[in-house]
This record gives sequence, C-alpha cells and structure tokens, in this order.
Amino acid sequence: MEMNRLGILVIAAAAAVCVSCVRSESSGLNDANKRYFDAWMKINHPDAKRDGLGIYILEETAGTGISAGKAEDYPYAYISYTTTDLEGNISETTDADVAKQIGTYNANSTYYGPIIRLRNSTALTAGQEMVIDPMKVGGTRKAVIPGWLNSATYRASTEEGYLNNVTGSDAIMTLTLHDVIKDLTAWQLDSISRYLSHHYPTPVDSLKYGFYYIQTQPPTEDVGFGSGDKVYVNYTGRLLNGRVFDSSIADTAKVAGIYTSSKEYEPLEVNMADDYNEITDVVKGMAICLSVMKKGEKGTCIFYSDLGYEGTAKGLIPAFSPLRFDVEMLGTEKK
Repeated sequence: MEMNRLGILVIAAAAAVCVSCVRSESSGLNDANKRYFDAWMKINHPDAKRDGLGIYILEETAGTGISAGKAEDYPYAYISYTTTDLEGNISETTDADVAKQIGTYNANSTYYGPIIRLRNSTALTAGQEMVIDPMKVGGTRKAVIPGWLNSATYRASTEEGYLNNVTGSDAIMTLTLHDVIKDLTAWQLDSISRYLSHHYPTPVDSLKYGFYYIQTQPPTEDVGFGSGDKVYVNYTGRLLNGRVFDSSIADTAKVAGIYTSSKEYEPLEVNMADDYNEITDVVKGMAICLSVMKKGEKGTCIFYSDLGYEGTAKGLIPAFSPLRFDVEMLGTEKK
C-alpha cells in the first residue's frame, strides 16, 4: 500500500512539474486534488469507465426493472449502499453484515436495510446522484466519486463548476437500486395494503387517510377519554418488515435485541385531548390510535409516515417509514 501511494505521489508530482511549465503556480481549488485523483485512477483502475461529470464505474450489474430516469420523473430512490475511502476503509453502510464485520454494528440505535432518499436534494451528494441516474431497478454499481462531486448542497452543470467550487473526500460507493418512487404516499399506502392483506385475512377499513386500526381485545370499560385526562399504555413499535424499534415492555425489548439498561421500561403516560391533533406526547398516528381506544382495550394501529416521523430518520426508524404500534390501554386518570 505504501509503495502504491508513493507511486501515485511520484506521478502526481511529475504532473505538477508539467503544469508549472505552462503556469508558475496552481491556483485552482482542486488542482492538487485532481492530480492526485487522476494518478490514483491511472495506477489502480486505468480501464474504469468514466460517467456523469467525472465518476468512474468499477463494476456494474444491470437491473431489469424500470429506469431511474430523471429526478423529476421519480423523485425518490430506494437504495442500499456501502461507502469506503480510496484505501478501502468503510465509512458508511446500510448492510448489517458489513457493519458486524468492521465492528460498528449497533442493534440498539442504528437501522440497517434499504432506505428511501429524496433525489436532487441534500439527501444525496452530486456524485451519488450520478451513480443512480443511469441505473435500472435491481441493478448495482460500484463507482469512484472524486471529492469535488461529494457535495450534498452544491449542484453544477459542468465538471468545472464542481472543480472550481467544491472540495471534499474521494470515495468508493457500491450502491443497489431497489426501487424508484414517483408518488411516495401511494407507494407507502400500497406497502400497507399488501401488509394488511398478508397478515389480516379480514379486510381492514381505514379510519383516516393513511391510518388503520385493528382491535385485538375489546375494552373492559365503555369509557372514552377527553381533554385533561391521562392514560397509561403499553406499546411495541415495529416497521412493516417486523423489526421492533421500541417497546415499553422490557421482555419484548430483550427478545427484539434492543434492550438497554438506560431506559425505564414502564407504561407510557399520555395527556389526552378532545382533538388528537392536540395530543403532543406521541406521534400523530399513535394519538389517533389512543383517541379511538377505551380502558382495557388492545389494538394494532398502522399508519403512513405523514402520521409518524415523515422524512426524518429516528434511530431504528428510517425516513419515510410506515409504522405499526401494538397498544394496550391500561390505567386512566380522569381530569
């Protein structure tokens, strides 16, 4: 590795000398970085295919699904990936097995698996966009992305636009495109519909747009709750793939592998209101769930991300995730 790096530096130095024959001093923002990057590519991947505005494709498995096309056509990409530096050191991964291999796996706080990213936004760097744009669903690309294309906040129409305005770290990304999404709400509702069809043979009606409730145990008292009342509930939250991300029950957390001694496992106290929009202790989908329940009742509520955490990733919950909560209404404290 040291000899390889030495060779790169020698080539880059030679290139610098040639440049100095034309001008006395390098003044471009990325002059030195580009000389090093070009030398590294020449030594390590001389036959790599250049794509986009300067990324290089090392390996590619073509997908058989629809084309990613333009971000205007499919604003969201459903992807998984692993990123390394040029030395091969992994800096980020969505793969649990890879995280375990390098010793960064954390079952208590990190989600592993495909994630949704909004294209043409700060959720992706310019170079990552260039990796995705020509792909088809089901495909995988391994690409070298130079540092000046690794900005999530800057976009240009030419390579020079990036070279003159952006610095960053070179990276190698292996990315798989699982799906592209035109209408995120429709995509989530379709996911929920397929989930309900698989797990509940009896059709489940939506009580509110994007919200479904299944009673699993009738209430012991026919008493509702209003503004100022407090309720105490046990709950377990899951993604639609079955992954438990939170629970008020210690044994459930232990079985799911998310137990932590720093958390107190006890019923959740929620301040109720006549309008579920005014219940602030829980996400809106959970507030709707509690508003339709009575003392002693058990139920399952499933809702799309607009009623959850929307586009914000939260611990074990990736952005734009439909959620499922299994809830038991325990004690109550009337105003």
